[in-house]
Amino acid sequence: MFQDLDEIGACLVPLFPKDMDFNEVDDLDEGDVVHRLFRQLKEARGSRAENAGPLEIYLQECGVSRLIDGDFQSFCDANYASSEVKVTSPRGIYERAVALFSQEEYTQAVGFFCLIASLHEKAAGSLIALSACASRQALYKSGYNLAIASIKADDKHPRSHLLAGYCALRLNDLRSAKRYLALASRLARRDPMFRPEQRAAQQQLLSLQFS
Repeated sequence: MFQDLDEIGACLVPLFPKDMDFNEVDDLDEGDVVHRLFRQLKEARGSRAENAGPLEIYLQECGVSRLIDGDFQSFCDANYASSEVKVTSPRGIYERAVALFSQEEYTQAVGFFCLIASLHEKAAGSLIALSACASRQALYKSGYNLAIASIKADDKHPRSHLLAGYCALRLNDLRSAKRYLALASRLARRDPMFRPEQRAAQQQLLSLQFS
């Protein structure tokens, strides 16, 4: 029933930084930009935003929640001290998170992605990244819920639907899997750049049909 992760894995990843539309020209000290987003994240966790629940549950599952519950210095010591690269903008933080994801350092990547998720205009893309992390950690329920939260924030990107369909399939929710995989395929047909998502969704649907 399942495609090998090597086949679909290329699509179960965060968006490229260039596709996140980081247009800010901030040039701040690393501590300033991280501290600012850390404060926003703590405030967002106490909000009634639709993505607050799924994000909070996932942060608890992967052990990041306790760091955010603590103080800023403890968060930095756990997530940033080992890095030699300084960041001066949200784009820099996102790029570092993507690099950690590619190194399979998923829990540490989450610490960076959730900072970007505190930016309202970047919520959909950040939730795709967090859903991708959850799916790689086999936390499929959180992966599914984060993908759905991303769809609610912006339902136009096929990757969020592909992640929702993949995680639903892993949860044996075949009805939801078929629905979101079909939506991923339909959305991906609109733009040649989404051909990998279209191919992955169609292959999963085909495997479902003959399972």
